[in-house]
Amino acid sequence: MFKTVTIHGLRGLRHLTLNQLQRINLIVGQNNSGKTTVLEGLFLLTNPANAELLIRINAFRKIEEFHENWYALFGQRLSEKLISMEACRSLPSDYQDHLKLEIKPLVSAESKRYVSEEEKTTFQNQDFQSHPLLYRKPMIQGLAIESSSTSNGQTKHTRSELRLGKGLIEVIQGDRGDNVMNAIYLTPGLVESPLVTNLLNNLLLRKETDKLITVLQTALEESVKGVYLGKNNSVLIDVGYDWLMPINSMGAGLVKILALIAATAESRDGVLLIDEIENGLHHRSQLALWKALIAAARQYNVQVFATTHSMECITALSAAYQDSSEVEDVKLYRLEKTEPQTRTVDYDYEIFARAIENAWEVR
Repeated sequence: MFKTVTIHGLRGLRHLTLNQLQRINLIVGQNNSGKTTVLEGLFLLTNPANAELLIRINAFRKIEEFHENWYALFGQRLSEKLISMEACRSLPSDYQDHLKLEIKPLVSAESKRYVSEEEKTTFQNQDFQSHPLLYRKPMIQGLAIESSSTSNGQTKHTRSELRLGKGLIEVIQGDRGDNVMNAIYLTPGLVESPLVTNLLNNLLLRKETDKLITVLQTALEESVKGVYLGKNNSVLIDVGYDWLMPINSMGAGLVKILALIAATAESRDGVLLIDEIENGLHHRSQLALWKALIAAARQYNVQVFATTHSMECITALSAAYQDSSEVEDVKLYRLEKTEPQTRTVDYDYEIFARAIENAWEVR
């Protein structure tokens, strides 16, 4: 599990630190405050040697074109600075590590040419930066991803690269090392996609139906007696009728709850990242969703990071912990974009529950 995370220079985040991270972490804030970028930074940190994750976080945003300025999508003026991240983690093997990750531009040496003072004087009435004979911008040929993991006084280093050529990305992978965390990143569209159906099928094929039903019964009022695979990998649910019901006939709320449980099971002993968790869900279903997700996270030892714009979603999270004796494993983080860094305001359960009770704004 992540304990603290610092992100510097990724997309619009100049500098941000999240401290005292818990099992359930809900991130709120205004549009363009960096909520999704935080999830992307965490995703990169779960497997720092995997350069392909840089491609994936762009694909999650529907950015799939590659050109000479594609590197700028990861951070403004990347050629003049680094993207860096740090994290303290506790891992299933009962040890902690300190992880560092840096993303650097790969610059072609022969593409550099700087204008001399004499040339500046000669062409002082011209825009010498755009003069083809006198100035060339440093050409970014790709990105280098360098990471280090320190534990028990020992440090391991890895390096991977992405290189751009003729519209294609070449991936040069480094040593994976032993600091990879199990992780799944869910965007709003992925929750309804065949990918999640496959995750649920995997859960059933591993004969973990009992765990799934236990989690569902924790969250739902109706009696769930079983979940089964039907023809063509369809999912059927037993709610006490004389016949099994196709899961898609039970409403979007139950489908999404099942999807998140399946994703949590697939992320066991790792991290589940959910962007816009309330998307497509009626506010009356959000309490059941949180109850199911909390129960599944505990069942499978998963740390959850989710974003939302919805006050109903925050209220539902508070209500899900109302009768719980484990309120210490949830935290709310509000991002406030300031210069030169993004300010974070964190609320433990007692504080944000009191804020909701008194109608204070916490988003």
